[in-house]
Amino acid sequence: MTVPEGARRQGFAVMRFAADAGFTAGPPLGALLIAHFSYAVLFVVDGVGTLVFAAYAARVLPARGAGRAAAGEPGGGPGVFASLRRRPTVVALLAAVLVTDLVYRQQYVTLPVDLGRNGLDTGFYGWLLAVNGGLILLLELPVTLALRGRRPLRIVGSGVLLVGAGYGVLALGVGAGTAVAMMALLTAGEILYKTTATAYVAESAPAHAQGRFQSLYSGVSVSGVVLAGPLGGALYEVAPGALWPVCAALAGLAGALLLWAGRGAAPVAGRARAGRSPAASAESAG
Repeated sequence: MTVPEGARRQGFAVMRFAADAGFTAGPPLGALLIAHFSYAVLFVVDGVGTLVFAAYAARVLPARGAGRAAAGEPGGGPGVFASLRRRPTVVALLAAVLVTDLVYRQQYVTLPVDLGRNGLDTGFYGWLLAVNGGLILLLELPVTLALRGRRPLRIVGSGVLLVGAGYGVLALGVGAGTAVAMMALLTAGEILYKTTATAYVAESAPAHAQGRFQSLYSGVSVSGVVLAGPLGGALYEVAPGALWPVCAALAGLAGALLLWAGRGAAPVAGRARAGRSPAASAESAG
């Protein structure tokens, strides 16, 4: 990792801010290009921009993480699964995020269907997503800075509980008010759990397995892209009224698991300042 251990939450928050800003600005800019030129021009501009960034990144990014290179750490070590067995809190986090992402991404698959079923049109759904993006752009960086010294698993667990609370609101009835309240709670949960969970995995990984830990977390954290549609859709087709209570219950269980797993863990940044390695800190936290 190029970012020092004590600043990784902030680093991941900045990265998510940039990604969300691009997600927000990209569609209208693309529509503008299509309206004035064509789809072909859009794809050419997109491809050229990607190649330019790839060349720039290859030139400026270090071949090895700055912290690891400076410390002269070796590249060998136990395999990723052996390392995970020594870090049970990371395993608990991965399991909880797997469940949470399945629930979280229902906002993209079954939520618009249920909104339509209850008389809320596509325009309302678009504004609902705008609430999500706008709140993240405004709040994620300051919240991450404010909580940087707090226990990470408590933050992640609290965020996951907020995701469950959001779907719990929908279980009371689907309407404009409950949908806005759901999105506000869901966004608050996302702000708390996503950046902190990503940083916790990075902090906990041994130096020789940083990339593999991050790849594993990335796969788990987007698992809902694959699972949310078929599983949520199947449940909605059989029992539409059960979907939101089940989502709330699953996220509640995942949040409770994380709060239990992190009950004795000290803040990672604090341990790093005390001179302990991320790997040793994760093991003691378990």
